[in-house]
Amino acid sequence: MNLGVGNIPVGGRELVLSGADEWVRRAASQAAGGPVSRVEGTLRVEDQDSRRADVTGTVKVSAKLDCDRCGEPTEVDVSADVELTYAPAASLSSDSLIADEEVELARADLDVGWYEGTSLNMESVLCEAISLAWPSRVVCSDTTSCEGRVEALLEPGKAATSPFSALRGFTDA
Repeated sequence: MNLGVGNIPVGGRELVLSGADEWVRRAASQAAGGPVSRVEGTLRVEDQDSRRADVTGTVKVSAKLDCDRCGEPTEVDVSADVELTYAPAASLSSDSLIADEEVELARADLDVGWYEGTSLNMESVLCEAISLAWPSRVVCSDTTSCEGRVEALLEPGKAATSPFSALRGFTDA
């Protein structure tokens, strides 16, 4: 879904996010690395100066993915607060950059994204917001059961590491 930055109404535009919308499902699935079971939330897009846009809101995503430790399916729930500013990529021209002076960045300066042309790709915005909140590793919520499964998977390997494991089948006759 593309949103023309110069066409954002005064007071902004609110987008209600639902898994029923194909672009929302696509963005969430791309960020999650697999199909999602739930996507909901709202994004508010406000015009700063007919070129820059602020995107704020909250998005909640659920997906059933495999645990990175034990390999069993587990439900992953992520809630992301979105506070991003987007500016045209053309404003990054080398003429506008300061060459020899140090510039101190404020926290808000780190949350700037760039868009090409005159419209903001909301699918990319949503994917970025979810990706930033997504855990780097998917692990089971029940860590005790997960650890038990991991130990069971590792047990055969532990027995084979003994230099005497080949002699286990032999007995004194």
